[in-house]
Amino acid sequence: MEWKLRSDRSLYLQIMDYIRMQIISGKIGSGDKLPSVREMANTLNVNPSTVQRAYIELERSGLVYIKQSVGSIVTSDLDIINKSKEELARDYTMEFFSNMITMGFSKADILAEIKKLEESEV
Repeated sequence: MEWKLRSDRSLYLQIMDYIRMQIISGKIGSGDKLPSVREMANTLNVNPSTVQRAYIELERSGLVYIKQSVGSIVTSDLDIINKSKEELARDYTMEFFSNMITMGFSKADILAEIKKLEESEV
């Protein structure tokens, strides 16, 4: 997943979602160690305290845990990973629907657009 900065959302939340997507998609596996805060900050070109906040929130969600002298480790609990996947999917779906409705699409129009995409096998 490519890092895309958005101005309408807190940076630490974007970092959280980026990491969540990496975990959910399997690019970062269960039991894998996340990059250090400093390394991630350098990679994303952000302040380390912003990455630290994202890591803390990921720990609160149960997706990662801190292992002393090792760092942040991705959970092996597939239920937590699947729950996070469902939450992220719901968030993206709600954002999509909200944007479409703001543009003036009806629910029927939205479903028709989805059907067109499904048929074109995007």
